[in-house]
Amino acid sequence: MLPVSFPLTPNDVEQDFEDNLRKPLNHLLRQHQMSCKISTIQSHRPPAEEHHYVLIYARWSPGCQDTWIKIADLVLLKLKQLGRKSLKVLLTDRRGLVSPFTDPIAPDDSLLPDWPTMAHKILDAVAPNTTWLSLDLLWRWKEWPKYDIWRGSWKEENYESEPKKVKVVLVIQWESQEAWNSAISRVEAVIANNPIYKSRGVELELVRGGLFGLTLIRKPSFQPAPVTHLEEWWNEVPYMGASIGPESGIGSGSYGCTITLDDRPYGITACHVVLPTSDDRYTYADPEAQRHIDPRHIPLLETGATLGDIPGQLPVRMPSKQDLEDTERYYRDKIAEGKELLAGKLEFVQSIVEAGIEDQCSRRNLAELKECKEELRKYEELKAKASEGLTQTGGFSALGEATAFSGFRKDDESGMILDWALIPLSDSKAPKENKMPKSLGTKGFPSPPRSRKLTEFVDPRLYEHVYKRGRSSGLTDGYINSAKSVLHGLYTRVWPKEYDDEKKKVTLSRPWAVGIVPSLWLQPTAQFVFGMPGDSGAAIFNEKGEVKGILVAGCQGDTKMVYMMPVSEMIKDIKAKTGATKVGLPQGKRQD
Repeated sequence: MLPVSFPLTPNDVEQDFEDNLRKPLNHLLRQHQMSCKISTIQSHRPPAEEHHYVLIYARWSPGCQDTWIKIADLVLLKLKQLGRKSLKVLLTDRRGLVSPFTDPIAPDDSLLPDWPTMAHKILDAVAPNTTWLSLDLLWRWKEWPKYDIWRGSWKEENYESEPKKVKVVLVIQWESQEAWNSAISRVEAVIANNPIYKSRGVELELVRGGLFGLTLIRKPSFQPAPVTHLEEWWNEVPYMGASIGPESGIGSGSYGCTITLDDRPYGITACHVVLPTSDDRYTYADPEAQRHIDPRHIPLLETGATLGDIPGQLPVRMPSKQDLEDTERYYRDKIAEGKELLAGKLEFVQSIVEAGIEDQCSRRNLAELKECKEELRKYEELKAKASEGLTQTGGFSALGEATAFSGFRKDDESGMILDWALIPLSDSKAPKENKMPKSLGTKGFPSPPRSRKLTEFVDPRLYEHVYKRGRSSGLTDGYINSAKSVLHGLYTRVWPKEYDDEKKKVTLSRPWAVGIVPSLWLQPTAQFVFGMPGDSGAAIFNEKGEVKGILVAGCQGDTKMVYMMPVSEMIKDIKAKTGATKVGLPQGKRQD
């Protein structure tokens, strides 16, 4: 079953359901002895338009289709009689609304040796469908508390679960499953023809979703990043996970860490952070998505740019221009709310204070007035600081200019994804070392790493426990998946095409990437993630401070997978592009 998406339902629609629909519809189902329950009304947004649905939980079993159709017909007729012709009916086994759990493949799994070959056979079988986005080999299962239909409550003491299985997880774009029926049969045949995969019962799972470079175009919440980054937000010296973005103002990404090239300090991030290929109107796959990039830079995207060889300037801000605009807007709104409070609820208290007769007012009201004025003062200062950062061409928000980048390529030998950019740092901007985050970030769950700083570059080990600190999701942890992932060329329009000597035709590139599975907390409704839009460019590291790679992409689907570029390919490419002989990390002193 492919997952569905539920945006927020308007309050008036929910209230109408509770007041006028729930009771008669449930009575109708009892009359006909239907073992199901009207749960709620939901807004479901299919690819074309939005509808309001009456959501009905029903138990799925072989041959239940006729029963489900009868339920839907009865409810639709009743809705028509109640004057709610515009409402539709959505029936589901509640298991279909529970996101599967994901675990990484262990390094000694018998499926691993055949996986590289199997991955390409599967993708060959998918053709001519070109709308797949990522391919992974993962453990998948579902778990949820039992639900008492008539009492409407979860039985927390008892859980139902599906067996844990290894699955080939193929993420596809938001389109109907019918368009994939023939491809599904071909992929299942490929899996069945491998005796090891067949004996292990490996299955194919299609997931609707999206694959994106983790730059933030739209805010995921109403709060801008400074609310969670606190005082660090205004640092002039960059820190791991700081908000950065191009001068164009398109998107926000993360400052990975500070590295050294022949003892000179540079900031590192993902290439698509400083040269974004999408904005809030166009997707990565749209040919119009590069219109805000200097035309002189576009030919470099498939080949990369050497140190000092970038035509024109690529200024990078910290915080990003987009985040500064959001920050200014956020505090402007908070100031308006505070002034409205002073002019309304607190107007009488303020008049008493101005008259010098505070003793006629309660301590609580006086404290509230003082708190409101103090917050207004703070908001005014922060808004002024954000405005200053937007108007200055230099100043605290100017990080530097990108002088070298990978473009959007893959390593010629390993086929691993390449997506990095370097920003030279002045002496005043270069940190002495990459300090580990003390704060637990916005999520607050993972324990902080033991090391106090980043120490060295070490390739990721299979099944290794790793961390990252990003602009959006803060400090998170996860595990390296032992099976490499494959990404599709639609991740961004500028992925190069390749000439296939065997097939004598041009094909889309299939870069490998290292997949990271978010840590699972033992809750059946866990929605934890390793990365979110805005986390691109974040450094991946372990508890010893060893840098493993850079975060470059994420899956918008219930797998919550993110993908990184490992350090070995990154360093090799940096040396080739820049001519550097030594790439390292600052270790406690300013670089000369």
